[in-house]
Amino acid sequence: MITEWQEAASPVLDRVRRELPTRQLAALRVVSMTSDADVGVADIVPHVARDAGLAGRVLRAANSAHYGLTGRATTVHFAVSIIGFQTLRAIAAGVAAGIGRTMPLPDGYVERYATTAVAAQLLAPPAGADPSECYGVGLLHNLGDWLLHLYDPGGAARLRVDHQGDPIRLAEGQLHRYGCTSGQLAAALLARWQLPARFVEPIGNQHALDLATDDAATIVLQAALALTTTSEDGDAVLTEHQQARLHACGVAQDPAEVLEQIRDNARWIVDLLR
Repeated sequence: MITEWQEAASPVLDRVRRELPTRQLAALRVVSMTSDADVGVADIVPHVARDAGLAGRVLRAANSAHYGLTGRATTVHFAVSIIGFQTLRAIAAGVAAGIGRTMPLPDGYVERYATTAVAAQLLAPPAGADPSECYGVGLLHNLGDWLLHLYDPGGAARLRVDHQGDPIRLAEGQLHRYGCTSGQLAAALLARWQLPARFVEPIGNQHALDLATDDAATIVLQAALALTTTSEDGDAVLTEHQQARLHACGVAQDPAEVLEQIRDNARWIVDLLR
């Protein structure tokens, strides 16, 4: 399946690869390491320190008012120990996903990035998935949206406007126009960058709601996207498949309370990446 995604996505990836700096590889390495229970602060700090931009963001976060240490976190090691792996993962995934670069991002990109990650983490335990891994998958899920924005800014934006609130129709439009969905495109790039299959496959299958799967991370990501669709468009009508994914993650008929919790937690990530 991953090989098929790579073949379908090759025309887009070959065109945009010059826009992808090597620093994103270092950031993705950090994302992967923060989901490894055997990795400690001392193991990950050298990888953070290799990228001046990533290290600077980590130091800025540690010195923010949120931690009450303004001006006192002066080393990457101390900063990482203060903010913890979850915040580090969010920062590194943001670098990998193009947030903070000088070129414009698709409308609502940062908000979708943050809310989907928080939703995936929240929904993971009832589905029997690892919250930390699902958080990382959620952070990287819309990397393909940014790649399509680089490849075809006008066309990608029109598709999003035409199918706002309907991710399935949007994916169908992307498949028709580009030969792959944004999820498959992201998965192809992450596979090219040698991220583990446990990250790659849920992202590639994020729009395949009719897929018969027992992969918990895929179910969680699809449920998180169903929730964020509801959050973005109050009139959105969830499909039977989306409702089934939400049910598998323990979400009741009215997700309003869960949505409010997600939005509150996501604001911190959005502020951190601005």
